Amino acid sequence: MQQAYTAITLAVATIVIVATELTIEWNGISGVGDISSAGQTIPMIIGIGLVTRILYIKRLGDVDAKYRKKHGKKVTAGRKEFLTFAAPPEHRV
Repeated sequence: MQQAYTAITLAVATIVIVATELTIEWNGISGVGDISSAGQTIPMIIGIGLVTRILYIKRLGDVDAKYRKKHGKKVTAGRKEFLTFAAPPEHRV
């Protein structure tokens, strides 16, 4: 099931990118191919970060699941869980 979800997500992302690029081309918008503009640099940096994260997760596996199995704790971004790790022992929830 996970592989099907990944394939569908990749297909949707590809279609969105192709549709955007074709719209730019068909409407004759110029000056969007210059990498020094913020409109190109910011998505490039985000894309590099996402690819790096994907490769990191692929290499190490599900780090959160490994942590939960080892420590028996839930790993989320919620305030309660954050306070559990960040607060002194007498203030932990």
